[in-house]
Amino acid sequence: MKFLRHLFWLLVIVSTTYNAQYSLDSLFKVYNNQKLYDTSRLRALSYIIGQFDNIDTNLFYVNKLIKESKEKRDPKHFAIGLKYYADYIIKKDKNNLDSSIIYYKKVIPIFDSIKEYKLYVAASVNAANLLKKDAPEDAIELYEKAYKISLKINWLKAQAAILNGIAKIYFNRRFLDKHSAEKSLEFFSKSLELKKKNNFPNKSKLTTLQGLLDLTIQVPTLLPLDSVGSLLSEFQNIAINLDFKKYIASSYYLEATYLIDRSKLLERKLNNDEVINLYNKALIMFDSLGNESAVFNNIFALSSIYLDMSQPKKCISLIETAEPFVKTLDPSTDHRVFSFFRQIGKSYYYIKKYERAYHYLEKAYEAEFLYSKHNLDNELYKIESDINYNNKKLLDSINFEKRIQIEKLAQDNLKLDIKQKESSRNYIFIILVVVVVALGFIANRLNVINKQRKEITAINDEMNESIRYAQRLQEGILVSEDLQKEWIPKSFIYFKPKDVVSGDFYWLESVGNKVYIAVADCTGHGIPGAMVSMICSAALNKSLYEDFVSEPSKILDNCRAIVEERFVRSKDQIKDGMDISLCVLDKKTNILKWAGANNPLWVIKKESEKVDAIRADKQPVGYVEKPTRFTQYEIQLQKGDSVYLFSDGFQDQFGGEKGKKYMVGKMKKFILSIKEQTMDRQLVSLDNEFNRWKGNHEQVDDVCVIGFRIT
Repeated sequence: MKFLRHLFWLLVIVSTTYNAQYSLDSLFKVYNNQKLYDTSRLRALSYIIGQFDNIDTNLFYVNKLIKESKEKRDPKHFAIGLKYYADYIIKKDKNNLDSSIIYYKKVIPIFDSIKEYKLYVAASVNAANLLKKDAPEDAIELYEKAYKISLKINWLKAQAAILNGIAKIYFNRRFLDKHSAEKSLEFFSKSLELKKKNNFPNKSKLTTLQGLLDLTIQVPTLLPLDSVGSLLSEFQNIAINLDFKKYIASSYYLEATYLIDRSKLLERKLNNDEVINLYNKALIMFDSLGNESAVFNNIFALSSIYLDMSQPKKCISLIETAEPFVKTLDPSTDHRVFSFFRQIGKSYYYIKKYERAYHYLEKAYEAEFLYSKHNLDNELYKIESDINYNNKKLLDSINFEKRIQIEKLAQDNLKLDIKQKESSRNYIFIILVVVVVALGFIANRLNVINKQRKEITAINDEMNESIRYAQRLQEGILVSEDLQKEWIPKSFIYFKPKDVVSGDFYWLESVGNKVYIAVADCTGHGIPGAMVSMICSAALNKSLYEDFVSEPSKILDNCRAIVEERFVRSKDQIKDGMDISLCVLDKKTNILKWAGANNPLWVIKKESEKVDAIRADKQPVGYVEKPTRFTQYEIQLQKGDSVYLFSDGFQDQFGGEKGKKYMVGKMKKFILSIKEQTMDRQLVSLDNEFNRWKGNHEQVDDVCVIGFRIT
């Protein structure tokens, strides 16, 4: 009877999955029945979760499931509880992304160990969906493992979702390289083929078809035009038959874009009226659906048509309606901000309203700068990751070869010992055999070593190419010598990185009659230092051009907030930042304002025989336990006065007869000894002095010195 009672309640639980709301009372009866098996009660509790509209109510029962399953030592329902917890905390607050991922990663191995493969796949896919924006490689790894399991259990719906997920990751990289676009096409196509082969509902095919069309229309060379046209017709027919307004609107937008691409590729005249009609139909439908992002895309596309038709006023009146939406976008991650400002700037230029054109084109430049910096940060991180991975791969390969050699030698020695004991008569013969074998072994090892040398050379070449690329990226943020001489005619910049790329950088910007000049020393040197320097340089630009901070001390305060905000996202506390000497010179009044973080400012008056050193605040621009506001100094300079800003690389260099540091005192004396020279000549003198002192010693740090004279 007891067994039959448990069987009855088990059937009650199973039946509730078909009409959850109706049977909520039944689920509570099962859960509250203390006479039932713990597994039955926990299963009922797991079905209760999700029955409520209120997230906090669901979380209440999630916590009960976690607590009770832990007490009852039920790993399956404990893992289910953790998975639900991960589901609901991200629904409650999007800022819980990292916590949600951690819980998913905790339950994945539990589901694997107890062979709950569907739950394993579901948790893996959820985690991958959260990771695919910020950690795409980790997301792909999770997707691929889940895909193998979904094949094993023949879970077709999961297979299609995983293929779509991987396709979207490569889709987001479609403009970076051809390979990513091709991989996106491959996975979208596999997903669509799976859905067609297994008679998935037409509704589920729409998302995959839209992904394929977005890709092939934006990268027109991936598929023949006729194939794209067939996909578009299929997509449009399904959307219209199902009366899905969202997809019908998308089909109009995609058809208009397809017609534009077709006219360009076939070199035919575009039917502007037809395209405008399609974009307008899509615009009206998206607006009725409240899809602001899609509305903006249609407005921008329409404005481009009007601009191509030489109707800039029509373009302006249309695109200006989208400005409130653009203000909600992040220019560092959404390239549409740049496109918007450039489009409206060009339109004003065509109607000869040059001030308005300049205003918007300047905003376009700022947006492009932030977007490029964001991509450069990601590229530098990828370069460092690739270098670390290749180094580890190389070391593992060499260590494996060494183990093989040792085992081979041990086996040969053992065989030799046995043969020697068996028969002393063959001693000479054995020696000859061993010599021949050894020579053969050595020859084989030499071949292996030569092969490894070639592999090392190839890896080094790849690493060097990556580092050279990083160098080009870093050089892109440094001002050119032409602009330097235009803004400060009598000046020099002595920049000598320790490695190919540098943790030191210099920063010059001209705003009206004022010139901003800085020498910064970021944590580390080489690739790590360069990565920090990119962040700090971007912080200076953001402070000046986006946050409109003009005073040196306040720029440093603002930069500290930006740098801390960038690094606070890490689970480990990152204390990286920069030491900096920053000044702004008013070229009309010769008033210099200055603030410094650990790095000082030196001034030599025209008739003076001493260096006036202004001390910096003893704190970096970065994480500080007890930060204080940076101090600002104001100096009235006269014609002929000289100013010097520098990092600590010059004075910290070891060298001379005793291999000691150069030191600050010696540097002051040297600067005084060359103060009468022209600034161009001082640059040569500094380089000669540095190399003389360094001699055969290794350069210990990046070096950067800026000097200028008031004219």
